[in-house]
Amino acid sequence: MEPYIIFKKYYIFSLDIAHLKEENIYLNMFVTKIDIILFSFNH
Repeated sequence: MEPYIIFKKYYIFSLDIAHLKEENIYLNMFVTKIDIILFSFNH
């Protein structure tokens, strides 16, 4: 549960950064990588 919380916080933080920079393409790529990491933790 600890790693999941860390990645979740980092994911939210990255959303704020990407929103400020308006880099939607980078955001989508990053979200995909994080989703894969979270999926691996859940299973």
